This record gives sequence, C-alpha cells and structure tokens, in this order.
Amino acid sequence: MVNLKIKIPDTFLKEEVRCDYKITREMKELWAIELDLYMELKRVCNKFNLKFAADSGTLLGAIRHNGFIPWDDDMDFSMPREDYEKLCEIAPKEFAPPYYFENFYTDPHFVYGAAKLMNNNTTGVVNPFTKHHGIFIDIFPMDDRTDNKKEALQQRKEAKKLFAQYQRIVTCSNKNYYKERKISLLRRCVRFLLYYKMKILHIKVGDSYHKKLFKRFEDVCKRFNNQGFKYMGAIGIASKGMVLKEDFNCLYEIDFEFLKIPVYKHYDIYLTSVFGDWHKMVRGGSLHTFIVLDTSRPYIEVLKERGIIL
Repeated sequence: MVNLKIKIPDTFLKEEVRCDYKITREMKELWAIELDLYMELKRVCNKFNLKFAADSGTLLGAIRHNGFIPWDDDMDFSMPREDYEKLCEIAPKEFAPPYYFENFYTDPHFVYGAAKLMNNNTTGVVNPFTKHHGIFIDIFPMDDRTDNKKEALQQRKEAKKLFAQYQRIVTCSNKNYYKERKISLLRRCVRFLLYYKMKILHIKVGDSYHKKLFKRFEDVCKRFNNQGFKYMGAIGIASKGMVLKEDFNCLYEIDFEFLKIPVYKHYDIYLTSVFGDWHKMVRGGSLHTFIVLDTSRPYIEVLKERGIIL
C-alpha cells in the first residue's frame, strides 16, 4: 500500500469478519487510502470554514456500524452548493500531489455532476473515459429542493437531459467507445455513427459548446437555491436524499473506524429518504465500483502495463 499521511493502527489492515462478512486486506487497504483522502478534505475544509458531512452509504455506515458498511468500497460526502463552489475554486492550490481534486473544471473529460478527491499514486479505475484514475472519495454539491412536485419533476427532467448531453460528448469522442468488443455489432455501429457525428459537427471535449452544456446543467441544479426552501439534496446526481438545510449549521462528529466523521443532526430524515428502513441489514457485494484496483501503484504505471491508453 502507498504511504499515507494518517497513522494507521497496527491491527486495522488485518482481515476480519463483520456482520458475517469477510473483509479482506485489499478492502482494508482501500479503506485506509479513502480515510486518508477524507482527512485531507477535512484539513482543507477546516482551513476555509467549509461545511461538509458524510453522505449516502458512508453516513449509513457511520450511524449503523461506526465505520464502513462491511461490503462498501467507497466514501461519499456532501456540501452546501456555496461551500462546494468555494472548494472547487481553492482546490487546485490546496491539494498537492499525490492528491488531486477532479471535477469538470479541472478535467473536462470528467463525466459526473460532482467532484472527486483522489490519490494519483494509486489505481482505482471506474470510468475508462476519464483521464485520472486514482482511488477516490466522492464530494456532492447540495442544492435546495422545491416543495412543488411538478417543478421538481421538471427540474430533474432538464438536469438529466443536459447531463446526458455533456456526458455523451466525452464518451462519443473516444474511439474506445465504438471499438468495445463486449457489445453487439449493432450497438458498435450506432456508437461509430455517434463518434463521427461529433467529428463532423466539430464538437470536442472542453470546447465552448461542451462548457456551455455543463454550465446550463449546474444552473438547473441551482434553480431553487436561496428561495427559503427547507430541504436540500444532491440534484446533480438525481439522489432521493433529503437533508434539512439547518443541519449543515449543527453538524457533529461520531466515531468512524479509528477517526471521527461529521454527520447531520437529523440523519434519520436523510437515511429514510434514501434507504427506506435503513435499520434493516441488506448485504451487498464487494469491490462493486472499480474495474481495475491497485492500492500500491500509480494508475499511469498500472494501465500502461495492461496496454490501456489514457
């Protein structure tokens, strides 16, 4: 495993069984790297008084397990949009190698509506169309949710359409998109036509049209901000999660493995909106996110060895 800033307890990396599930050393190494990334995020957020909290499965793990869900392989965090945008602004100067803050503005090949903080001395391939492939944690911007169901549905519809359009530019502009052998001949032909459509229309990753699409996407996500609504959510990733806005002003820390992690005061509201009966244990699979994983070597080295061109 790569060297980390945080000190790992001597017994942490040992295999163990939790909830009748075997956690391997590889999973423990992955967790350790993600915890190190979390502490780096926390350092920068504390320095600039930015609010952030555990989200999704990370929050569920914090509340129910005081750590990772045994079969979970990632970490998720959320921030109010204003704080998130401040983080995006300062990130290029605040995160030094091997840490790398990736979003659309640092890498136009990025195909998500959020951001990732990664360790580029590691390998964690999720999407082959992006340019950076270190092990990462996710950071989601939270926007206000309207109380009007019709307006909310329209917002989601517009955001989904714009997201698909700007994401398609990244995927369709890559030759590997239509050369994939695991798909049918018909699908390869369709992808081939989409690829050459981009060529003919001179649409490129990172060009003015691509940037305009992403700006419109973010504007749709922020449509109801600062209008007095009670709840927030990760509109950009179409999350069902609902967080009381006031909770970001009263975050508190609880145990998470050998560290502390910030959580919402009314975490039950959020967990119920996402998972339903979150007290009920539903066992998932291991390492569901990563196509290629290596906790000890940089992705450039690993992918070159495998003949994968970035």
